[in-house]
Amino acid sequence: MPRGRGAFFLVQIEAIADPSPPGGTGESDDEREESFASLVKAMEGMSGQELQDQVYRRLNLTLCNPCFARWIDRPVGAGGPE
Repeated sequence: MPRGRGAFFLVQIEAIADPSPPGGTGESDDEREESFASLVKAMEGMSGQELQDQVYRRLNLTLCNPCFARWIDRPVGAGGPE
């Protein structure tokens, strides 16, 4: 796409997982420890990249003007929110 002519949009998407610690408020120390142990067990065997992808993702899209106009109104597709 030609640069400097206003022919496209650069769309930057950044997704960050819930930063709250495992377990919620009102849990006992034993329940928090159990939640944390369960989380660690679920992570066993996963690669560093798999683990990182579950915490943080960044995506850049270059969309021509007509595609951007269609995308921005329904960014998650036809089944998404209106």
